[in-house]
Order: sequence, then structure tokens, then C-alpha cells
Amino acid sequence: MAYFPDLSTYAYVPSSAQAITTQNVGWLALGHDFTIATPSESLLERLWEFCAVSVWPTRGMHFCPFCEEERPYRGERGGVQLALGSAEIRVFGRTGQLAFASPNLIYHYVASHNYSPPPAFLEAVEAGPRPVSPEYREMLARAELPWTVTPLEAKEPAVFRFVKRDGKVEREWIVKPKR
Repeated sequence: MAYFPDLSTYAYVPSSAQAITTQNVGWLALGHDFTIATPSESLLERLWEFCAVSVWPTRGMHFCPFCEEERPYRGERGGVQLALGSAEIRVFGRTGQLAFASPNLIYHYVASHNYSPPPAFLEAVEAGPRPVSPEYREMLARAELPWTVTPLEAKEPAVFRFVKRDGKVEREWIVKPKR
């Protein structure tokens, strides 16, 4: 996944729909320090709500660069599991004039690695429209952002990557399919 400093101008997915000023938050990578703090349950609950709506869903999966295991992250909260690592979230400020773009792995970064997003983002998470509201869906539509409901995970997904060995490209299983 790409690294972008917090509050820098969003440019990950080129789009003509940048009518709303959008800033990056939570695009973390090894070698780049970030602020840490113990998250509140309220923050985790709100982030989880945003992660239930996948903006700019992709076909690939990004893994957490801070975890030792290379595997897709399945978040769980209240008995519900979501597949995280293949989309973004959007958090809109109260007035709708500012949006924040984050990888949906932000939930994991906050919950597991104590990443502390900047105050402007935290204020928008708390005071801006919630993903379950019609206002939020209208803002997504106005910004012409493609979105879908984040897939629920019921089982361990099979994950592989291609590697080149002895001049041949082979499939290397990270998590083998269960048969």
C-alpha cells in the first residue's frame, strides 16, 4: 500500500470527482513514524461503522505492514467480521466541505497498533454524518465515489502471490485453500 502523510492532499485514485477537498489519513507504512494513543471504545465503534462501507473497492488485498503474518485482515466487532484491506473509507466533515480518505485497514491500525489519527479526522468521525445516514450516502453520490457494502467474512480466505523462481513464475500460497 502507498504511504501518504496525514492531512496531505488525497491523490491515490485519480478521479474527476474531487469537488470536495479530500485529505489523507492513516496511509501508514514501515519507516514512517506515527502518533500513538490508546483508542476509546467510541472511536473504535465509529471507525467500524465507516469500515462497513467500502469506497473505491479493489481486487487485491493489502496486508498490515506492522504484523508479522502476511495475511488478509479480518476485523471482528460484536460478532461481525469484515474483510479489511481492499478498500477505502470516507469520513466527511460536519459541513461536507472536507472529506478524509483512509484505507479501511485504519480500524486495525487504531485497534491493534494504537495509531492516533489527527484531531481534525477524529472530530469528523465524531461530528460528521454517520455511514448509516441518508446524508452520508448523498455525500458519496455527490462526490461520485464508487462504494459497496464491505464483504462479511465467514471463513479463512485463500491467499496467494506470484513469485519468480528459477526463471518461472509460480503461485506461492500464503493461506492455502481449505478442501
